[in-house]
Amino acid sequence: MNYKCLSKDDQITSHWSGGTTTQLYIYPEETDYKKQNFKFRISSAKVEVEESVFTKLEGIQRQLMILRGELKIAHKDHHVKYLKPFEVDSFMGSWETKAKGCVTDFNLMLSADMEGRLEHVHLDDQQVYRMACENSQFLGLYVWKGSICLDEADLQMQKGDFVIFDLNEGDVVPKVIATEKKTDMILSYITHKEWGVKSKRGCSI
Repeated sequence: MNYKCLSKDDQITSHWSGGTTTQLYIYPEETDYKKQNFKFRISSAKVEVEESVFTKLEGIQRQLMILRGELKIAHKDHHVKYLKPFEVDSFMGSWETKAKGCVTDFNLMLSADMEGRLEHVHLDDQQVYRMACENSQFLGLYVWKGSICLDEADLQMQKGDFVIFDLNEGDVVPKVIATEKKTDMILSYITHKEWGVKSKRGCSI
């Protein structure tokens, strides 16, 4: 099982017109967000203005989850959605999108030949969660609150840390153990469309 862990200090934060964005991972790693030549990109952004306009990303599918605050997101000629913490909106990056609300969000961006989903998991101190997925090529884990350990990987993770697993057939994904009360993590399941997404939710045990 191959994985890469990026602590909060290793992540790249940059400014955009409405606040800041922190890139957690981009694949392939040599690609460039501005050139839009990536297969997928995972990030977290702070929206610090009450009204914002989303950057257009042609050919990119987007999933946006709210981590803190509430957001009204409107896609011209498509739909309007009101998002509370851990709710998700899926839309195309080419759409004309405006939003109202100061929030912290979590973003999954996918090229046309990729697909995936986001999942929020809440754990209490010492609660165990077994992540499980079938036919997903990548699994990302972001610690939003609290701290965890991944037993099989012998890895300790704090708030703001991120790990990406590059999965091969037969790999057993690590068991998560919360090491603080009120631990929240965000999971990203990603694969090539031609393989299909057949992810299974993990189980708290």
